[in-house]
Amino acid sequence: MKQRKLVPLFFIAAVIFTRLLAGSFASADQVGVGSVVVFGDDVAYPPYSFLGPNSQPAGFSIELAEAIGEVMGWEVRFDLDHWSDVVGKLENGEIHAVAGMFYTPERAANFDFSIRHSVASGEVFTRSGYQVRDLEDLRGQRVAVQEGDIVHEFLRAQNLDVEFVTRPTPLDALRLVAAGEVDYGAVLRVPGYYAIESHGLKNLKGSGLTLGEHNYSVAVKKGNESLILAINEGLQILKATGRFQEIYDKWIGVYEVTPLVKVLRRYAVAVGILVTVSIGGFLWGLSLHRAVAKRTKDIRAANAALAEQQRELERTVQQLTDTTSELSANYQRLAEAERDLADEKDLLRTTLMSVGDGIIVTDRMGCITMMNGAAEALTGWPAEKAIGRDFPEVFCLESPLDPLTHVMSTEVPLELKQEAIAAKDGRKLTVASSFAPILDSGSQVRGGIVVFRDITAWVESQERIRYLSYRDPLTDLYNRRYFELACKSYDDGEYLPLSILMVDVNGLKLTNDAFGHAVGDELLISVADVLKSVADGKGCLARLGGDEFVLLLPNTGPETVDSLAKELLSATKSRKVAGLPLSVAMGWDTRLDGARSMSDVLRRAEDRMYKHKLLDRPNHRAQTMAVILQALYDKIPWEKEHAQRVAELCRMLGEGLEMYPEQVQRLYTLGLLHDIGKLSIDYEIFLKPEPLTEEELAEIQRHSETGYRIIGAMSDMVDVSEYVLSHHERFDGSGYPRGLVGRQIPFYSRILAVADAWDAMTHERPYRIARTLEEAAAELKANAGIQFDPRVVEVFLERVYPQLTANEAAGQLR
Repeated sequence: MKQRKLVPLFFIAAVIFTRLLAGSFASADQVGVGSVVVFGDDVAYPPYSFLGPNSQPAGFSIELAEAIGEVMGWEVRFDLDHWSDVVGKLENGEIHAVAGMFYTPERAANFDFSIRHSVASGEVFTRSGYQVRDLEDLRGQRVAVQEGDIVHEFLRAQNLDVEFVTRPTPLDALRLVAAGEVDYGAVLRVPGYYAIESHGLKNLKGSGLTLGEHNYSVAVKKGNESLILAINEGLQILKATGRFQEIYDKWIGVYEVTPLVKVLRRYAVAVGILVTVSIGGFLWGLSLHRAVAKRTKDIRAANAALAEQQRELERTVQQLTDTTSELSANYQRLAEAERDLADEKDLLRTTLMSVGDGIIVTDRMGCITMMNGAAEALTGWPAEKAIGRDFPEVFCLESPLDPLTHVMSTEVPLELKQEAIAAKDGRKLTVASSFAPILDSGSQVRGGIVVFRDITAWVESQERIRYLSYRDPLTDLYNRRYFELACKSYDDGEYLPLSILMVDVNGLKLTNDAFGHAVGDELLISVADVLKSVADGKGCLARLGGDEFVLLLPNTGPETVDSLAKELLSATKSRKVAGLPLSVAMGWDTRLDGARSMSDVLRRAEDRMYKHKLLDRPNHRAQTMAVILQALYDKIPWEKEHAQRVAELCRMLGEGLEMYPEQVQRLYTLGLLHDIGKLSIDYEIFLKPEPLTEEELAEIQRHSETGYRIIGAMSDMVDVSEYVLSHHERFDGSGYPRGLVGRQIPFYSRILAVADAWDAMTHERPYRIARTLEEAAAELKANAGIQFDPRVVEVFLERVYPQLTANEAAGQLR
């Protein structure tokens, strides 16, 4: 006895040793201890795989996969679905293995199979009174099968000209036979007998005809050798320890049929007849003698009884005659009551058929007896095809609930506020439904009634509202509201260390003012895309509003968030929007213990972000300004030379006015930037030779305000933006945009006005030819005190004009 116990123990030791030895040479993709392995299988294939109590996976294949995972040290998960969907998931790599699949050469082309763990065969099931002796009896017949299973494939290969009626499960196929819709059902023997026993299909029987023997194995995707070797190893251990046999006996053994039982089943009728005839003959001979004696005695007694019965019969005839008139009257009253009842029934039926909600009525067995037009439209089933079918077949809830059975068993109405159903035409609907029992006058359940309505649009609108309430509509990131909720949910010790990364987009206001909000939105979307790419689904990424974003990272330490920040900085440098370099300022902080509040961590990260923004601002603004100017020069070809000439004239005027060098430099910068607001004006207006319309003139006049906003976005150039805003004001107060008078106009703006006007007069424009220097000088002098500051005009004519005339005489550009 001890030696027998040593054999499996030795085998287990050998397997474990081999596994450890192989582990040192294992490739990186092998499955090891602690790995998560997802097994798929048919959701309705008992006793191999199905949803048991509490909708948990159960069955032979499920328990076997759990046992393999246990001995191999895996975390096993299950994904049960319809068979064709399970096979598709294995092909697409959504699951690692199918717990039970029959081997065929065709399937072996796409999948690798484990060693065989069991053998199963199919059988033909019929109703009582039908017989199947061999496969030829099925030729040309209608046969119900489970779609795509091994028995279906086996019969299809026999070329018997069978008309197959496919159903998703063995139970559904056998129900067709039990209901008389087909005469034969061919499914696997064990699931077949399981379905008959579990669902009370008492009018069905097995034929005893075996439809092939098929190896049942675990299947994985083709080429996954490491996983199939590991599964084989687990099966060997389970068989060596006897655990496999326990699982097999528990689920499959109870349905196996021994050869003796097969013979008795096949010849049960003949044996029964033979035994009955033998016993009957014996008993008949034994009792014949006794029967003759008893019969003689009974005849004598019967004669006496007949005489008494004759007298009693005469009395009964008289009584019947007396009650005939009463019965006739009762019949008339009954006929009238039946007519009234029929009228009420017609009225009730008409009412139910006219109701806008779907209504289905069943008998006490759950078979549909009536459904209205609304129910037809919602389920996709015509009433004539639905009546007589089981309620769940027509009202297909996607959840495993069986509310109608529950209601009829408890006699308590039930309301489902929101459940998904699948219509016959493939539509998915969300319905609100009410279930109630139908009771007769004796309070006995006669059936059930279901009232339901389509709430799909309402549910979708609620989900959309909820989605939008937590999302930023521009970037599709979470918004501030969701971020605040996330902060509360992560305010727990289990998420420590917790890091917060704050991000601010540089130059958003400048971009909006220069290129419009559409480009600014593009800038924000581009930053959001970079953040999503770098975050890669980690934590909570939200736009707090304006140009600020935040990334909340639970269970993330300082080193990790520092690495993410560097990666984000690198990613933004490689991107541009409308020619503008993408630039962000960042700051982050980490909460290492519960002593600090979430708001303190957020505040610290924000402070660091603003420090970064201050340090990086000059460099980014210089780059942005260069891009804006180039965009202006690309749009208006002559603007670059105009800006350079005006800047040079401003420099000459500043020197003529004996201003400090830094003031002269400020004037030069003002000359370069003064028309930057023209970037927002339609280029066609500048080319128009005829007079401008009021709308076109107003659009051109807005360029000084636009330039004011663009330059004003740079804190170190606020004064320059003020000068740009006022350089079209007139000394007499008739200018724009504010109508300033005299010295209310900034001095730098008055200088710029003279320089800009001079260059405009002395150079050609689409709407007029250039004036001579003498003509331009006369125009300045004539408008001194009206359009221009007299003092600035005086200095221009005394100090700058002579240089310009000298340059012209020397052949230089004006």
